[in-house]
Amino acid sequence: MRTHGSVVADVLLVEGDPEDVALFRRALGDLPGRLHVVAGGPEAIDSLRAQLPALVLVNSRTPGVVDALLKAIADVRQARRLPLPIHVFGPPVSEPTLRDMYRLCSAYTVIPEQRDRYAQVVRFALDYWLNRTLLPPPPHGTGTPDLPESSPGE
Repeated sequence: MRTHGSVVADVLLVEGDPEDVALFRRALGDLPGRLHVVAGGPEAIDSLRAQLPALVLVNSRTPGVVDALLKAIADVRQARRLPLPIHVFGPPVSEPTLRDMYRLCSAYTVIPEQRDRYAQVVRFALDYWLNRTLLPPPPHGTGTPDLPESSPGE
């Protein structure tokens, strides 16, 4: 269980842009998180099958991600009967789309256009999840055998 200052949380980042990956790594800085990066939806599903992280961060602009990946993660939540915090970063969306997103994710943050502001927003979000929130305890055992075999884009 992630308790303030005692455990390093595994964080899965679904991000296809190398510049944004670097931004997340810099924002993580000295926070108690270990970042695992995958470039897209299919890789994220494979990663979730292997190991369930404490937190999932998703850039909704990453190809093959939003709908299929978030639904697969929701399946993991239900199959494991464990909460799995999912924080989505993306462009402004309509109210109906936002409602749909919140059926599948824990938080949705609009990506600011200014790069330095984006870095601040990411740092704030990471600080919230890793320092100010007690993340759910990890599941017993390893792997995620109950995750459906379908992957994003199918």
